[in-house]
Amino acid sequence: MCVKLKRGSQRGFSLTEVLIAAIIAAGVLAVTARSISVSVHLARATGEHNATIAAALTIADRLRAGMSDEDALLGFGDWRIQRTPLATGDRTLAPYFDKAFIANRKDSSFEFEILVRRSAEANT
Repeated sequence: MCVKLKRGSQRGFSLTEVLIAAIIAAGVLAVTARSISVSVHLARATGEHNATIAAALTIADRLRAGMSDEDALLGFGDWRIQRTPLATGDRTLAPYFDKAFIANRKDSSFEFEILVRRSAEANT
């Protein structure tokens, strides 16, 4: 007795179908890997940016608290401070305050000026 199988009753996938599915899966994996890589890079850059902002705020707080420029920069070797006398027509502020320019040597986008109390040595 001979059993004939109908062509439409075969089970499984053809080689072409498997190859197409593998190519699609490889494409999805490549896009996912690239997305993860970009996300890690952005997270690292954001962390460095936040650390730089925190350093700048710490230096500014130290200066406002009356610390010397050298003491305010302790632990922050990539930063510099330049003080200039406050140039203003207001004679009540000028003798007591300086303008402090604070800048990061590695990243020029982190530069700002603040008003700080002049040190006691400068007033004598």
